Amino acid sequence: MSQDSEEETLKKRVKENLDDLDSWIEFGNFYLRKKNFVEAEKAFRKAIALDAKQAVSWFQLALTLNGKGDLDEAEKAYRETIKISPDFINGWFNLALLLAQKNDFTGAKEAYEELLKINPQDSGAWMNLGIVHKKLKNTKEAMTAYRTSLNIDPSSPQAAYNFALLLDINKEVTEAESVLRKALDFNPFCTILLKLLFAILGINFYVPAIVSANSKKTFKFASYEAIIVGDIIASGRILYEYVLFLYEQGKHEPIYFVSAEKNLMAMETGSAGYFLCAFDADGHKNFGLNASLNDLEYFTKKALEVVASKFELSSEDMPKLD
Repeated sequence: MSQDSEEETLKKRVKENLDDLDSWIEFGNFYLRKKNFVEAEKAFRKAIALDAKQAVSWFQLALTLNGKGDLDEAEKAYRETIKISPDFINGWFNLALLLAQKNDFTGAKEAYEELLKINPQDSGAWMNLGIVHKKLKNTKEAMTAYRTSLNIDPSSPQAAYNFALLLDINKEVTEAESVLRKALDFNPFCTILLKLLFAILGINFYVPAIVSANSKKTFKFASYEAIIVGDIIASGRILYEYVLFLYEQGKHEPIYFVSAEKNLMAMETGSAGYFLCAFDADGHKNFGLNASLNDLEYFTKKALEVVASKFELSSEDMPKLD
């Protein structure tokens, strides 16, 4: 069903069933998904007029008001949600987020603490509580919150990054290094973590800004191992199609990167192709634009050529490609 057809169907449904609570909620959700906050608010307020004791109606209204940027009214709606349903975890979580957005960090702290009474194993709430404590300059409490978050979910790169950064600020370098290395075991292609590790250790090394990626190909040759990653989520203004991570065999940190990348301007102008680039201790080097680097096989060939040139490897040293 098209959106127009769905809208007409929902309009007909509420017109024929003006007192049907579920119809108004569904109508509001339709507009909320479309980010038509004005119409969504009308629908949810109609639902509330029909039954003001339904927590879901208040929660959806709060989401709508939040989307509109009406933060004070959204806060009132979230508070009504949890007044009706005190165990409504998403109500507490969203209220805490909104209060932090309003710079009411004490209120946000209290909301996260209430949530954690209901679900003490919510690693995301513990991490966000750590952020709030840091804003309040409660360093000890922030560290406890980050540590608890990581004990629940040791794979969380954001909690690890925040915790390690705070540890480093407080001159607890050994633990900061340990936190990052453990996080990198779970997230080996998260170069945001790697960059912080290098900074803490005083290592000057340029890295691509990658949040997460998936391994596509692995090669072992000479004394090296190369892993090519794709499905990349990046941080910042650069889009990476593929990146080659080069390691010395048996070592955990990459020693070189080759990337197929384009910047935000190129994406906005629809420029064809990607730049072939490399990262190491000397900086970021651009080898020029190439229209075929979005092809995995072609990128693999070009990236390995860059590696061979950089490390003076012969054709006999390099892996044989199909």
